[in-house]
Amino acid sequence: MKKKIFITAAAFLATLSILLSGCSGTPKPPVKTALNLSKLLQNGQTINQVYALMTDSLKTASTLYQANLVETSASGGWVFHAKEGGYAVGETDTYQVLFIHAAKTGGDVFLIFFKSNSEFGSSWFNAQNAVIVETALQGKNIAGVTNTTTIVH
Repeated sequence: MKKKIFITAAAFLATLSILLSGCSGTPKPPVKTALNLSKLLQNGQTINQVYALMTDSLKTASTLYQANLVETSASGGWVFHAKEGGYAVGETDTYQVLFIHAAKTGGDVFLIFFKSNSEFGSSWFNAQNAVIVETALQGKNIAGVTNTTTIVH
């Protein structure tokens, strides 16, 4: 009887171990959250390839902005150059920023950066900095900030 219980317990633990190992690691697309999306990003992916990794609800919670320039500064922050007044619908520029709003990130905002439709980086921003970045990307003036915005995080 003890041998049968031991074998049953061992089989149960082995099955549980296999199931749990399937839960960790790389998420399977399409993903519902920015956190899982961040685990699937690879340099060089196109905007459409990134969209293909996302559920419809995550796509709905995102906005694609155009920019003149997006780069990292020597201090490790991000520098954004946006066209004053913003871009007309359908107008494009060299850089794009996919802005995933806080409702789908759990508080912080997740940004994915593209140059000529090729992903080259991503970063998390707290809500306060995200508002500044989004306002700048919309081409609006921010008190004390020009259309070049540097955010250090």
